[in-house]
Amino acid sequence: MAALPGDTRSLALVAAVNESDAIEENIAAASLLAGTRVDAAALVPATRAGLVVADGMRVRFRHPLIRSAIVQSAGADLVRDTHAALAALLPEGDGRRIWHRAAAATSHDEDIAAELADAAIRAGRRGAAGLALEALERAAYLSADPARRGVRLIDAATTAFELGDRAALERLVARAEDADLAPLDRSRITYIRDVGLYFAWTGVDR
Repeated sequence: MAALPGDTRSLALVAAVNESDAIEENIAAASLLAGTRVDAAALVPATRAGLVVADGMRVRFRHPLIRSAIVQSAGADLVRDTHAALAALLPEGDGRRIWHRAAAATSHDEDIAAELADAAIRAGRRGAAGLALEALERAAYLSADPARRGVRLIDAATTAFELGDRAALERLVARAEDADLAPLDRSRITYIRDVGLYFAWTGVDR
């Protein structure tokens, strides 16, 4: 990657972060990231280096580990900038947009947190509990209001319990217990701690 041209590195990083393999979308986001027009020819050095396979419509990585290595080697700041470029490109209503906004955030942002909490509800309704858990935990992290942060941590802990995810349950209960909770919410987390962690520790079938 270090030996490739700048436009190629930008396009490869966008493709590694993006869920879509559509060349047109990746080129548009890479242009935002690079601050200059990037075109499809930028893929040629990456193709010759054996990193990607591309045709007129799609770009794919030769192996999933290549995608991971590109992201890890880019550094946190550049990866956040890449998420920001994708968030700026994607239209309102595209479900991917909120995830890129959340990944680009560097501080508390209640608007993003609220939108993630809504995404968690939608994910739960369609049976995607793992995605709901991820959204709720990230929403709690980004919550500017301590009370809302606590509620979202409890909701995330409840989802972790339903999933049987012991590690997430323990982590979220510990964080929620340190949060600024109303009495009713304190009762909720006490219940989750006493009942949820009992099942997690004993392995008793719920």
